[in-house]
Amino acid sequence: MEDSEKYYKAKQRVKRKKGFYIHLTIYMIINLIFLFISYMDGQGFQWLYICLFWAVGLIPHYFGVFGFPGKEKVLSNEWEEREIQRELDKMEHNQSPLDYEEEEGLELKELNKQSREWDDKDLV
Repeated sequence: MEDSEKYYKAKQRVKRKKGFYIHLTIYMIINLIFLFISYMDGQGFQWLYICLFWAVGLIPHYFGVFGFPGKEKVLSNEWEEREIQRELDKMEHNQSPLDYEEEEGLELKELNKQSREWDDKDLV
């Protein structure tokens, strides 16, 4: 792909994002105005239906611009390798044995048995 094609596609994508942000901003401003009017008028929230129907149009606009979350192939080899590396990094930074399901060489150490007389002060 040539640089001019990449630039054109990038520019189109930025225009689509800008269009969505303008749509979202107008949606928020209009709904704040409706909220203020209904608060001052005291007649309730009849405008809520407009807000909901408008959101039905706003949500597909978002998905059309940004795509669906998690659209990467979750079961792909690349995803699996990234997750393995992420887990290895976590294990490297957290050396607590509680973070691991199994760890070789974990044994209970015997407590030193000391002959000591206990006082009532020692008990809680």
